[in-house]
Amino acid sequence: MINPSTKISGIKPYYFLNLQKRIDELQSTGREIIRLDIGSPDLPPPPEVIDSLTESIRKPDTHGYTSTRGPAYFREAVAVYYQNRFNVTLNPEEEVSPLLGSKEAIINLHQVLLNAGDDVLVPNPGYPTYAFGAEYAGANVIPYALNSDNAFSLENQQIENTLTANTKLVWINYPNNPTGSVVQSDTLENLVQLAKERHFILIHDAPYSDIYYEDPKPPSLLSIAGARDVAVEINSLSKTYHMAGWRIGMICGNREIISALQTLKSKVDNSTSIPIFRAASTALLMDRSWILARNQEMKNRRDLFIDYLTRISPCFIKPKAGFYLWAQIPASFSSDIDFCNEALDNAGVSMTPGSIYGSNGKNYFRISFCQPQDVLQRAINKLQAWYL
Repeated sequence: MINPSTKISGIKPYYFLNLQKRIDELQSTGREIIRLDIGSPDLPPPPEVIDSLTESIRKPDTHGYTSTRGPAYFREAVAVYYQNRFNVTLNPEEEVSPLLGSKEAIINLHQVLLNAGDDVLVPNPGYPTYAFGAEYAGANVIPYALNSDNAFSLENQQIENTLTANTKLVWINYPNNPTGSVVQSDTLENLVQLAKERHFILIHDAPYSDIYYEDPKPPSLLSIAGARDVAVEINSLSKTYHMAGWRIGMICGNREIISALQTLKSKVDNSTSIPIFRAASTALLMDRSWILARNQEMKNRRDLFIDYLTRISPCFIKPKAGFYLWAQIPASFSSDIDFCNEALDNAGVSMTPGSIYGSNGKNYFRISFCQPQDVLQRAINKLQAWYL
């Protein structure tokens, strides 16, 4: 009999793993299930990106191992993207490194930065992998509150009030998952100053920064003077260029942190393939017309749901960025888990209960609008037939 390690035995399965099993069961009976739970873009990447991949993959010399640092042309493309999009100048030799998507960095950064007993501040509500990564590294997880009365925006006072003498690391994530809230540059300026005064590391998880519906555009943490002294920013092409399954991203900023991460990665992975690096570089160097057209499409999708939420939810956020809607459950339901389970069973629409993102997500639910407009409209019709 195989006995897994104590460390792995204590890990609860990711919420979406068990949800997938339930959806598989329903679909096996012939039910149509419309998935509005997971944030996986449905549209393909730009045609130029696919062309770049196919051209590169046909070459005989593009199938070998690649360096953990990634090819210079990819790091240079990231630097060009940051200059054009955020007016941030990066040194591609020391301040940029590729990732196998941003999720691996969330786990690995805890491994290279933390010792047992260090404290890590994570947003509540927030992406659950932040807390898991810290726990897996033997650190203590301390949530800081994002509050509904402030539309779940970042409040530096909440972070300052939650800091301890052992705080090593603070996570922020804007545009935010799950709430869709955004952050302004002056808030980031004050947070960078606080990090310097209180000697903690800032990590900004920013994969939704190029999905926005109004100005000002979501800022980069690295656009703040002095941020690179205390911070890194992780990003990916998963959301911006709809390359979620390609597993390609980047980390930028503090060179000591990046160097430490590269040391670990040199032991555990061999980076991604040359054709994907080529395609990703093509995406980063494109003009922004594809992004702007995509953002209009996502805005139209967002707006489809607004009327329905107005009629059923006591409170919801109309997001300025990202592709999630965050709403309170109807007053007639006692929990977000019950609401989402009943919507799945009775309407055949899968949504995400807010409580999986922390205690401040209780009695909220999240909708992803990563579905074509006709599918979203069908989901709305099914939900209205079930509950209105």
